[in-house]
Amino acid sequence: MSRVDTLLERLPAHFEAARPGKLLYEVAAALARDLDVQAAQLAGVRRAHRLGEADEFADLFALAALHGIGRGELDILTMRFARTEARLSTMLGAASDRTAALAAAESLLRLWGLDVATPRLAAFAESVAPDLAGSDGATALERLAAAAVAALTQSRRIEAARARVQRICARHAGGNGTIAAVLEAAAIALDLDLGTIEHSDDHFMHAAFARDRLRLRPPPLPPLAAGGPPRVPPPLAPASEVLGLIENPLRRAGTDPVGRNSGELFHLVRRGFERALLQVRITGMGEALPLTFGPLLVNRDEGHGIGFAGVVPPGSLLVFDETGRVTLDGADVTSFGFAFKGATFADAASPDPEHDAAFDTATFAAATPVGALDRGFTFPHAGENILMPGVAIGVTRFAFFANEAYFAADDGIAVRPVTPRPFQGVYDRSVFAPEAGVEPPKSALLALSWIEHEAYKIRLMIPPRFREFEDDPETPELRRRLAQAVNRFRSAGVALEIGFVDEHWILPVGTLGEPDGSAVAALTAGMLLWPVPANGG
Repeated sequence: MSRVDTLLERLPAHFEAARPGKLLYEVAAALARDLDVQAAQLAGVRRAHRLGEADEFADLFALAALHGIGRGELDILTMRFARTEARLSTMLGAASDRTAALAAAESLLRLWGLDVATPRLAAFAESVAPDLAGSDGATALERLAAAAVAALTQSRRIEAARARVQRICARHAGGNGTIAAVLEAAAIALDLDLGTIEHSDDHFMHAAFARDRLRLRPPPLPPLAAGGPPRVPPPLAPASEVLGLIENPLRRAGTDPVGRNSGELFHLVRRGFERALLQVRITGMGEALPLTFGPLLVNRDEGHGIGFAGVVPPGSLLVFDETGRVTLDGADVTSFGFAFKGATFADAASPDPEHDAAFDTATFAAATPVGALDRGFTFPHAGENILMPGVAIGVTRFAFFANEAYFAADDGIAVRPVTPRPFQGVYDRSVFAPEAGVEPPKSALLALSWIEHEAYKIRLMIPPRFREFEDDPETPELRRRLAQAVNRFRSAGVALEIGFVDEHWILPVGTLGEPDGSAVAALTAGMLLWPVPANGG
């Protein structure tokens, strides 16, 4: 029943108001047209006030603003559609060059997280085993273009923006400032569906598998039989990607190089979460003759020392890394390194009953390799890793030594080293000890460093696919916008850093191997080795 009939049926029947041709009918029809327009406008107003029905970006932005959500928090969605349009245009512009068009197609498809084998364009071909260099390739390119155009419609953009605002509001209702809130906020900003969050044993790492919400559907295929319905393929399956968060991420901390003389005692004050292994960097000193011969560092609180049975030339760098390898200007010299653990001397001027060795509890120093401190030991040894000392929370006491010409035995045939090695002299390769009361010369530049957890910081790790949205590493636009979107969900006073999950092995924070199906393991378990640099380095 029309609106005119609805109006006129309210009048008495003997008026015959609904009879066509009567003036009353014409007047009612004119009034009804205005009411139809007003009703449509009122319906539009009602839809504009409902998040699930608003069909204009202006209405969505107004509704989002009621919850403090600005346009900037939808920027990544805008960036994603703009990048898709640009790459689609590049592909269409290269239509006359098949090789360039195929490369542009793969570049376009990398914007989606697809669980499709490469070349991904084959998923748009009509044949099962397509020849992309032939006619199958032309068909696949046409179908991909049609699918991309369908994915870029205004309705798809509105739908994606609406879903993002809804998810932000739902996350706010569930609470902010938690690991789950930050991970879900990142998933919302990147248009990902987040799976179950996993946690590492030490609770520093948290990760979940995620899948792209924006789907790409190939256009319908021709019917199998004449006159039959076209075949409508489903959207391409999304890949399982990893979204992770690292609390208090690891960083290298340490001291600047400081000149140390042989026998110098010093201490280091450190904050942190736990004991950390040391990396020791010794730079040789001297001008005409080297002054850095046989350097040795001792952690007096642990009774643990490391040394090098050789000369560090002036300006050269000797490094003891955390794994127990020793390098001199990049060349491996572990076979000249040694370590020992056991009783070390105390300082009468600054006693420490908790750490100082006592005669009734002390143990003799045991060297690695075995016998490295004995006078009969010969370097180089087999090159086994040496055990590195650590640095504790709070104050750690150290001592540094270099070989000085104090005493040794000479029977006229050979100089016999003494045991233990510190403060021994070998003619023409050791530094003479200074006279009493004379300031001793600096024997080496010593720097200590270690890997520790950085306080008040979190690192958000996003799928590597999103590198496709950053043209310049120096201008990380996507990460800047992502940080803006996640900022409202993080805890106050906690800094946010954003990086990419990488499949390559990263030393020393990664492990080489299959991540065994765990999202957390995928944050650190690299499955690929880095390519060899062009210079062979």
